Amino acid sequence: MVKKEARELWRSYRFLLVPLVFLFPAVLEPVTFKLMPSLLQNTNLPPGTIIRIPPPAPGDVLRAIVDQFNQMGILAILFLGMGTVAREKAGGAAAMVLVKPLGRGEYLLAKLAVLWAMAAVSLALAMAAGGYYTARLIGPVHPGAEVAGTALYLPYLLMVVAATVLCSTLFRSQTAAGGAALGLIVLISALPSLWQVTRLRSPAALIRAADTVLATGTVTTAGAAVPLAVTMALTLGFAMLAVLVLRRQEL
Repeated sequence: MVKKEARELWRSYRFLLVPLVFLFPAVLEPVTFKLMPSLLQNTNLPPGTIIRIPPPAPGDVLRAIVDQFNQMGILAILFLGMGTVAREKAGGAAAMVLVKPLGRGEYLLAKLAVLWAMAAVSLALAMAAGGYYTARLIGPVHPGAEVAGTALYLPYLLMVVAATVLCSTLFRSQTAAGGAALGLIVLISALPSLWQVTRLRSPAALIRAADTVLATGTVTTAGAAVPLAVTMALTLGFAMLAVLVLRRQEL
């Protein structure tokens, strides 16, 4: 089933969406940071105006790249994942596939596995590209800190995938599934502002931990253990709930 899902993505070229969206800011941000002082100096400013811009640190560039992932990258994952189950239920493909001796849990977990793999590969490729161009254009990058920051951010992406597949299972409409998934992710991200006790425990704290590692160039997981456990628990919970929902649905 996993091979089938991977082949479908390959044949439809949808597999290119997420990697390209992740690679775009990974390449663009170092170039933007490099050219920004020149661009500001060439603007139409009053005579005698002096603009002093401190040189950007490599860690600031990497952190900016991750911030872009947290917007464009997540939207790409939502766009790709919102029809994972909803599209097949609406078109009748899910009922046809599940006529075979294939469990609904196996069917859904195969889809999750392919999307998780795509998110992980996209993030790894983009961070490698971002680190390369940052080192070439801005300054040396701490490899250990880049790997640690990437590893801290990855569980958040996997949670986004699981939440999207859950919403795709709940609805037959791709639009409704995408809207629900976006609302769920926004709620999870906004939770620390709404409920202060979750500030150091929510998945958003995991993003802050990744930003700190990338910005400082220090390999540390201080303060990341609890939000990491919460994020992994949410990921597992969303996946299990999606399986339970699918098992109770009439296709």
